[in-house]
Amino acid sequence: MGICPQRFIDATGSQKAINSAFQYLAHGGRYVLIGLQKGDITFSHPEFHKREGTLMSSRNATRAGFCEQVITNLKQKKSIRLRTSPIGSCLTS
Repeated sequence: MGICPQRFIDATGSQKAINSAFQYLAHGGRYVLIGLQKGDITFSHPEFHKREGTLMSSRNATRAGFCEQVITNLKQKKSIRLRTSPIGSCLTS
């Protein structure tokens, strides 16, 4: 297995994206849901549990508020590395 993301931030609200991202989370990773999905979220509990992941959510986020928070957090960090490669690449052997 390749290197999987330590952090996922979903702001899409896409049920398909939300449900499928659990399988790509690295050991000890965090999954933050900002986009609202009114349907059920489903994932394999044993798979998520063995990764010792953390699931977090936010409510009532506006686009402006979200962008402001992200920019503020980025400015506070001394070094930031953003992964922009396709998510499927973490599954390569």
